[in-house]
Amino acid sequence: MDNIDINEMLLFISDTTVSFEKTIYKVISKWSETRKKDDPLMNLPHAQAVAALIVHRLKSCDLLSFAKTMGISKSSASQLIQRLVTRGVVIRQQDPKNRRKVLIEIEPAVKDVLVEIDEYIQKWMRDVAKELGEHKVQQWYRIMKNLSKILNADMESEK
Repeated sequence: MDNIDINEMLLFISDTTVSFEKTIYKVISKWSETRKKDDPLMNLPHAQAVAALIVHRLKSCDLLSFAKTMGISKSSASQLIQRLVTRGVVIRQQDPKNRRKVLIEIEPAVKDVLVEIDEYIQKWMRDVAKELGEHKVQQWYRIMKNLSKILNADMESEK
């Protein structure tokens, strides 16, 4: 392995993580360009597009679950969701099992678009995985699982 200082490695990992997220957004934008006018996500800022995808993947969730998944405070999550509600991307509904609880869901008219976007992202991820090879993808998966545990533990300790 290269003789690289740990701080340089960590900076590289941080930069690459940001670059990876930007690339996923570019993949979404590229897909969106093919849709033009019938894409309800077309003019969403990056953070809102990512948030919509997260809500889609969580299916029906409460604000706290969304905030934890996004790695943001409940207050920031509430503001972000409100912007998506205003844009007609997300709806809030009362939980039928607990009337005091509010659930966040994707607007039904937007669900099909997010399914297509998710498929497009997964195709891109499969292409990346092919280049890496199965062994490296398995290593990457294990590292990301461990990182997720650490990040989730950090979020819990900040309460």
